[in-house]
Amino acid sequence: MRTIQQTVSRLLAVFCLAACAMGAAAQTTTIIQGDESVTVENMPTNTTNMPEGSPAYITVIVPGIGTADMPFLIGSVDEWNAFAWLVNNRTSYKQSHVKITADITFINNHAQPQRFAGNIDGQGHTITFHQSDVVECINYPYADPNGSWGGLVFHIGNNLSIRNLRLAGTIWNNRYDCGTFIQNADGLNTILYNCQSSVVIIKTIKGGSFTGGMIGGSDGSNHSIIIKNCLVDGRFTSGYTGEEEASHPLNGGFMGRINNSKLNISNSYVHPQEVDNRFNTFYPFSNVYTGTPSITTPNSYYKFPEDFTGLITALENQGTDKEAPATAAETVEALNTGAEEDSKAWIAHNDTVYLKTFAKYVDIVGWTWGSPNQPTVYGNNGDAPVTYLYKEKGADDDTYTTEQPTASGDYTVLAVVAEVKDETGRVIWNGWTSTMDFTIEPLADIQAVEADADTQVWYDLNGRRVNKPTKGVYIQNGNKVVVN
Repeated sequence: MRTIQQTVSRLLAVFCLAACAMGAAAQTTTIIQGDESVTVENMPTNTTNMPEGSPAYITVIVPGIGTADMPFLIGSVDEWNAFAWLVNNRTSYKQSHVKITADITFINNHAQPQRFAGNIDGQGHTITFHQSDVVECINYPYADPNGSWGGLVFHIGNNLSIRNLRLAGTIWNNRYDCGTFIQNADGLNTILYNCQSSVVIIKTIKGGSFTGGMIGGSDGSNHSIIIKNCLVDGRFTSGYTGEEEASHPLNGGFMGRINNSKLNISNSYVHPQEVDNRFNTFYPFSNVYTGTPSITTPNSYYKFPEDFTGLITALENQGTDKEAPATAAETVEALNTGAEEDSKAWIAHNDTVYLKTFAKYVDIVGWTWGSPNQPTVYGNNGDAPVTYLYKEKGADDDTYTTEQPTASGDYTVLAVVAEVKDETGRVIWNGWTSTMDFTIEPLADIQAVEADADTQVWYDLNGRRVNKPTKGVYIQNGNKVVVN
């Protein structure tokens, strides 16, 4: 047997690879949490660094103990799946506190915590799912064989809160309830706060399958569900291969269905980037399954793609005046209504609405000829180094350069934000890029020179007229010219 040790987080995760002449053995995972050591077979793990076909014995150390002052610190696939196993097999972990310490990407290996009723703080990170259509929920680890996969967590218990977390990627709804954050919110108190779902949901079953942008459904009576400062901006698409007229009528922007519970959605926004027209009926906030739930939606709005031809149904008790204003700035103003100045969750930039916690973009304003303005980035959570590149607007990307433009004209700035690693070398903030177009306006007196270009009037950089330029940099027709 040979042993390979790798640092996975602030604590160690040890990967031991063993050769087996009799063929691949079952994968065994040992979870170490505090003084407890548990051995589990066939738990979903991150096998990126393991040779294909190798039997593996994997030890995962889960940092933290799950209390409010010492929460579980989850920053990898293995750590999340080990935590899920603890929740599903140790009742003492169902009320745990969790902090996400890095962006996490699952590729068909996500384990769902079931009946979890603790607190998850995403700290501004993103969890991405890459789930293929061949992963049926009946074969999926820790999934309900009578339900669909969808959901970061499965059926939840009392008093669950998820905050400051963004979900992305793709999931397939092939059974009953499907929600990106929660499959079924059947606990007494559920809170989603400062959360964003950018997930592509692919619905493969016709008719009786409920799909929600964040929560699949709620079965209980008199439960309380609070959704505050949340954004749904993913895609609702159809993977159904039956007749073309097949419809998906049971959909809600935030919830697929609700029974006799109380649902309060405040200062939140449903703005899907795509809705397949097979989703022929869509409730902007929540579909009602049975009973008479209490649904309130103060300062919450929806905006559907212009090419969506299905029926957008605002239930009477959800209000009928919730369509978002025409512009991003007006929408943000509406979403922030009633919030204190230091707790406004929404911002608008470049005609786009952002939830502050996850906004990532480059901005540049006030650039006129002769007075360049340094670009800035919004959302550099890890204080990563940033490189700014420039090109003429519309030019090929291979013309980007670090040299700031000086002549008047239209340009594009590209901000390249580096990834951030912790002291062990693990990536805790992914790198990202953003572009913005801008214009360098000519000065008024330079414009006069441009209008009389045939006179070939020259100026030095101090604005003094020159009869005949020698070597140096001059201004001709409003542009800087190098004379050799």
